[in-house]
Amino acid sequence: DRQVYASDVASLRNQFASQIGKQYELHGDGDHIGEVENRLTLEELIKGGKPASVKLAPLRSGRLAVIAIAALACAGIGGGLWLWWGAHTEARRLAAQAELEASKTPQVLYQQAVAQYLAKPIVPLADAVAVVRDGLKDFPTVNAGWDLSKINCSADGCTALWLRMGAPGGTLDDFRAAARPDWGPVTAISQTEVAHSIPLKLPTRTLNRQEWPVMNDWRDLNLTQWQFLAPGGWKADLAQPKLIAVPPELAGGPQEAVLASVPEAIRAAEVSITTMPLWFADVDPDSPMQTKFIGAQTALLGDIQIDVASKTVTYSAKGLIHVQN
Repeated sequence: DRQVYASDVASLRNQFASQIGKQYELHGDGDHIGEVENRLTLEELIKGGKPASVKLAPLRSGRLAVIAIAALACAGIGGGLWLWWGAHTEARRLAAQAELEASKTPQVLYQQAVAQYLAKPIVPLADAVAVVRDGLKDFPTVNAGWDLSKINCSADGCTALWLRMGAPGGTLDDFRAAARPDWGPVTAISQTEVAHSIPLKLPTRTLNRQEWPVMNDWRDLNLTQWQFLAPGGWKADLAQPKLIAVPPELAGGPQEAVLASVPEAIRAAEVSITTMPLWFADVDPDSPMQTKFIGAQTALLGDIQIDVASKTVTYSAKGLIHVQN
């Protein structure tokens, strides 16, 4: 087998015939090859003398155009489906967002805030005062040339603040050397003040609407008790009940007024006790800090502050009295 130029076929054929010296048949097709006994085309070569299993046909330009158009149509349909799906998804997202925004009415927002408020534990004021009273009954008021000034207790823990005595006052090292083992690290606030934590933890509990008192009943019971104790120096301030747990975005605005009609609304009154002798928090059944008076659902606001001055120990605290609507 050789590849030659078409113009060389005739001379090469004659040369081949002279070399073999015998009869032969010539098969072929094309120009410049001279006379042939058997015409041989590509289709006849594939058939090999048998029925054709493959038929060669030129690709018509019209059919090519149809295929190209079909391909473009498929691509267009695919692109259109993609764009449609994207637009459909965005429309659903916007509709869901609009529905969510529409559901954020003042009433719904307040109901959600109330649920969160009720789920958060409180520090009951009566129990907290009792824990502080009992936990500090043996706490020293003098330590290595330093005087106890105050103790603050909150849900996060208790901290004691000490003041250095005058000329005979001790040093920071003196205070640390004499500190009790269970006190936290002693920190110098200034040259005359040091502070440390106390291992005292206030109790917590969850709110229960069923235990909330009626405001008038609570007021009558406690005001009578306060009047009875007034000669001994007892005094406390009681505010009017107000709506609480109001979301910040609604507080003080015109929409807050509509929240009062929400069935789940919470009202509470603030009670303030300022610089009262600590013995008012005693275990005496007539103590105004007993649970039967102050209530098990009255929550501590802020912290309990114990002040020590001239050997007089007083306490201050605020509470939130949750009441029935």
